[in-house]
Amino acid sequence: MDHGIRAEHFSLLDALDGVVRVNGDPAQDSDYETLVEAYEATARWARAVQDRLFPKGFVRKLSRPTDMAQKFKPYTWVRIYPRKDAPKELAYTIGIDGSDEFCVKIDAVQINGTEIRRRYDELRHHDNHFSPFAAIIPAENGLAMSFEELVDWSCDQIGNFEPGYDALALELGLIAPQMRLVTEPEISRNAFAHWHEALAAGPADGATRSIIGHKAWLQAKDSQAGIDAKLGLDANGGEWSVEINAPPVAGDHNRLSGIARDASGGLHLLRQGWLRGRRSAPDIREQEFADKTGFAAIPVAATGKAAARRWFLVASLDDPPKRIRRTTARFVELCEKARVGEAAGGSDDKIAFVTDLDQLFANVAMLDAVRTDPSSSDKAAYLSLIKRGTCFLPYATPDGIAFAPSRFIGYAGNNFARHAANEARDGRLTNGAINTVLGHAPVLEPALEDQYQQFCARLGFAPSQTGTFGVARKYWLTADIRDRLDLLAEQKIVEDLTLTATQKEQLIQARIGQGAFRDALLDHWQSRCCVTDCAIRPVLRASHIKPWRASSNSERLDRFNGLLLVANVDALFDRFLISFSDTGEMLIGPDIDRNDLIALGCDPDRHIAVSAGHSQYLEWHRAEFRERGGKG
Repeated sequence: MDHGIRAEHFSLLDALDGVVRVNGDPAQDSDYETLVEAYEATARWARAVQDRLFPKGFVRKLSRPTDMAQKFKPYTWVRIYPRKDAPKELAYTIGIDGSDEFCVKIDAVQINGTEIRRRYDELRHHDNHFSPFAAIIPAENGLAMSFEELVDWSCDQIGNFEPGYDALALELGLIAPQMRLVTEPEISRNAFAHWHEALAAGPADGATRSIIGHKAWLQAKDSQAGIDAKLGLDANGGEWSVEINAPPVAGDHNRLSGIARDASGGLHLLRQGWLRGRRSAPDIREQEFADKTGFAAIPVAATGKAAARRWFLVASLDDPPKRIRRTTARFVELCEKARVGEAAGGSDDKIAFVTDLDQLFANVAMLDAVRTDPSSSDKAAYLSLIKRGTCFLPYATPDGIAFAPSRFIGYAGNNFARHAANEARDGRLTNGAINTVLGHAPVLEPALEDQYQQFCARLGFAPSQTGTFGVARKYWLTADIRDRLDLLAEQKIVEDLTLTATQKEQLIQARIGQGAFRDALLDHWQSRCCVTDCAIRPVLRASHIKPWRASSNSERLDRFNGLLLVANVDALFDRFLISFSDTGEMLIGPDIDRNDLIALGCDPDRHIAVSAGHSQYLEWHRAEFRERGGKG
């Protein structure tokens, strides 16, 4: 079945982004109706996902392709809430956008500028491409799918999200941490049945079966109160790690397991931190259980002895089945660790991520030692990392710019043996760690892509056109590499025989905001910062809109490719933390607070006096701004 999303929809979302709708314009009316088709197709896609994963939930779609100001939106997002009273500030979101991507994610809703949004952006690593609770495929991949394949892909990816919806809502403070034990027998029984069904382990007939996709096993029976299950890592059922049994009296403490409801109506399977001893081994009680598993007790409101017990989360039952299986299996694994005496943090735990520049560049040095040693036994593994990488940290060497892949350098104290043994290695997670260390995310950079191609040629192979899974390669643009790229471009100017000495001087002076380019901007902007109106010449910078290194020679000297800015505003603009519309409206990135702008003497509501000549350059800048999470 055709999902109804077409290449034309992506083109229109991009072309009309931010354009004010003119009622009665025949061309716009036709485009509007075409985009309505895209919105309806996205809604059908979302409803199918909701029906499969969140039967108690509901779908909320955007009503039209334009916003309150009648400007066209660059996306078709449709929200899915997992249950009726789920926090309105957090939703599963499905859709396409003008950057030619299909996306599913857990998204923050209408909380821009808040502490919750700031924390959310930290957790998603400031970029959906690196978020552990988002999944993206290029338009060409999604367009090749059938409706059923698109829904299957979406459901599978949502099951991979970590943290899940309820865990993320709890982390953001959108759900109060305290839960209340369920005392209604029918709700308890149905919740245990739902949990068992999500484990995909067949009927509750007492047979030993595996939890699909995991090394955990269970033996389940259906009792009068609900499911009684023994779980462990022994496929023969000789040694069980933990029992999870539905209580005959819902909310009673005696069976050690129960269902709890959070303040938003979400149901969760809990287990007390008490493991009865096997053979001659003593019982493991609550504090020892917490110490050995690393679990934190859930605050639970209950009556009688149940209130005095400590309860721990097994699974959030509104999660997709795939995540219910994962959290249950993890609970079983940690119960077994507690029994055999291994504390949570054992030898097979994932190695830690880098947390500072020293750790990051120690890994770069490790890679570079292999690069420069032709006899290294790790050479093949090194070349594989370079060939398959998607995000790279460029660094300068005597031979030119070299590239270190995120998946390797993002783990602290990494080496090739540890890397090979780290089955949990995940480039999305290392990207986030590196973002935190460097303070910014990687970006598309044509000049660095060209340098990467040259680097691969020096290593003796021709790279693929894209990184893994068809995703375009991205690069962390450090100050050192930014300068190196400028110098390489400057060298090309020096060697260009078609340019006169005067032209070369003008172009090189323009790179540092001096010479004829600065004079032209001082004249155009009347020697005042176009944002703050400051007229102190020594602090005014002639800032290129489209960076010097990315511009042609004529663009490098074009007065319309420049803004006259004080240093602090120039720093914001140069790093794409702010941008401007074609009407001069300031566009504020997700990492910037309006109050901080005001503290810098920058009025976020001020419009700068741009002209038609600035449009092509501002359009380029806004594309980079959106690449970093900005809107507009």
